[in-house]
Amino acid sequence: MLRLTNFRMSIRGLTPRNTAALLGVALCPVVWLGDCFGAEPIPPSPVVSLWRDQESLDGSTADNDPGSHSPEAISSGIFRTTQPESLFGGYVRPASYVDEADQGPPADVPPVPPESPAGSDPLQIPTPYAAPVEPEAAPVVKPQVISPDDGCSDQKESLKDLEAGRCDWNLERMTRERYENYRTDESVWSWIPGGGQDFGWFSMMTSTYEPRGKRSGVGGMINIHWLGGPYTSPLPSRVYDFGIGFQTRDSLSDRFSYDLAASVGAYSDFEDSARDGIRFPSHAVGMVHVDSSTDIVFGLDYLDRDDYPLLPVFGVSLYNLDLPGLRMDLIFPRPRIEYALSPDSRAYIAGNLGGGTWDIEFPDETNKVMTYRDFRLLVGFEKADDSSLGALEFGYVFGRKLEFRNDPVTTDFHDAFILQWVHRH
Repeated sequence: MLRLTNFRMSIRGLTPRNTAALLGVALCPVVWLGDCFGAEPIPPSPVVSLWRDQESLDGSTADNDPGSHSPEAISSGIFRTTQPESLFGGYVRPASYVDEADQGPPADVPPVPPESPAGSDPLQIPTPYAAPVEPEAAPVVKPQVISPDDGCSDQKESLKDLEAGRCDWNLERMTRERYENYRTDESVWSWIPGGGQDFGWFSMMTSTYEPRGKRSGVGGMINIHWLGGPYTSPLPSRVYDFGIGFQTRDSLSDRFSYDLAASVGAYSDFEDSARDGIRFPSHAVGMVHVDSSTDIVFGLDYLDRDDYPLLPVFGVSLYNLDLPGLRMDLIFPRPRIEYALSPDSRAYIAGNLGGGTWDIEFPDETNKVMTYRDFRLLVGFEKADDSSLGALEFGYVFGRKLEFRNDPVTTDFHDAFILQWVHRH
């Protein structure tokens, strides 16, 4: 009984510093034995270490504050410092404190893989996560389309490409285009030699038609014809053509296109009234595109002449043939077969109807309506530049005839050759 009473008194007489010393003395053999047998060393008691940390945080020690040695102070200090976050953090942190490392990386940020120990810097603090790196956008490279046609389509878009200025005069490509132009704008210098009993003719002509590639528009013409001979008919030395016209051409579908034109003009020597020389040349021509190499052409060509007031238009256009560069427009009354020698030159054979009807005045002041007619077979060599075509034509003229309205007498002339310079737009 006495021993128990002495033991209780000795325990009551222990101060916190004496208690820590006794615990240290008691743990020394255990630590020494662990080192000897290879066991992990036992860390200091978290209660004691955290209690001492709490003293330093509070700014007081057991020696300075006797009340802190009381059992109530000891138990309250242990209770405050034995929370989970305090035991492993080493300090008592307020509840409002939030460590970014505890939160971890954001959900949309990928973690950075750990660096190799060999290449890591021991003084560098590892970053738990890194900001995402935006990948550089790859440059957009448009595919380059290599085309021998300079970006122009051979078929249904030919008019659109030309109107937008995307095409030049590539003659090899033009031999593969479908037939969409019955008449186009051109300027012609034409010469048929003659004199005496023969009938010579020299003309400088333009047209009311629109350039190739233009869908519609209004055009004008001024033509001059110099006449030479014959002695048997006192013809004027010059006759003129003045006119204005409208033309439109387009595609209604992939299978059908059209070319329409209407004009009005005065054809006369203008020595007297030109009322009988007013004419209305027009045409209406349609094209059926059967396939990628065949077009059927049909329509009417109103010449408003005394000899041939109206002509049918019919035939077939063949292109994209097995022989590259060959095209055959077998269309009455303006057939043409051409062959492209290079992208900027070609040769062709063509046929057309020459002449016209004019209101003239004879020396005795009588008015007559004169009609001259010939048929022309032409061989041409054509050269292209950036905006137009220039052609030199040499041909044979036959079936030449001169007649007057309300006069049964007609005059025939010998066959002749013709030389022409043609500038097409």
